[in-house]
Amino acid sequence: MTEQITKHYVTLEGVYLGGFAGTEPPDGAIEVALAPASALQIWNFELGEWGEASTSSPTEADYEASIQSMLDTAAIERRYSSGATMATYVNSTNATWAAEAAAFVKWRDAVWLYAYTQLDAVTAGEIVPPALDVFLASLPTADWPEAS
Repeated sequence: MTEQITKHYVTLEGVYLGGFAGTEPPDGAIEVALAPASALQIWNFELGEWGEASTSSPTEADYEASIQSMLDTAAIERRYSSGATMATYVNSTNATWAAEAAAFVKWRDAVWLYAYTQLDAVTAGEIVPPALDVFLASLPTADWPEAS
């Protein structure tokens, strides 16, 4: 696998979309120099740096972008270019890659199932929108296979 350079992107409003390596960011995404220290920070285009964390409640798009960034980062840490790429290895003839991909897909599905259940509860007014870092910490964790 070829090592990819991760590039970081924001929306027109300066909201962090995530790091992308070997895959295209969403349409309209703007590349920035580095990732924020907190996903709540907003990119200051005039200064070319991250500003203070936003005090408004995260939007559903904020949660989704943060989750996707977390999933892609996990894949990149395991030497795949993105989560989408890692998932394609599920039928690999290389047993290690196939096992990692299967574990990733199982984790990814559990993450999104939990996330959308919680976001539906927020939308219904059943729970208060959690801070992004709190929400990300509450997500299921990956159960990676033992290295062979």
